[in-house]
Amino acid sequence: MVLLKDADRLLIAVLPADKQIDLQRLKEILRTTDLRMATEGEFGRFFSDGKAESTSPLGDLYNTEVYVDECLAENEEILHFASLIWPKVGEFCLKG
Repeated sequence: MVLLKDADRLLIAVLPADKQIDLQRLKEILRTTDLRMATEGEFGRFFSDGKAESTSPLGDLYNTEVYVDECLAENEEILHFASLIWPKVGEFCLKG
C-alpha cells in the first residue's frame, strides 16, 4: 500500500510488495500532473485516529479513493477485498 498526494487529496495505491509504482502511469490514469508520494506528516494528519502505520487499504473509512494494480485483480482474496471497497483498477506497476 502506497499513500499518494494529488493536489488537495490523499489516495491509496495497492500493488504487490515486490513491485514499484509507476507514478507517471498513475498520473495518466488519474489525468493529473500533480501526483507524488505523501509525506509522513501529510498522512499522519490525515489519519487523525493515529493509526496511519497500521492502516488497511479501506479508503472508504477515510473518504479516500483506492487504486489497485490490475495484476492483483486475479487473486481470489483480493477480489473479495475489492467487493468490499470497490476500488478503481488500473495498471501502474513498473515493468521489469
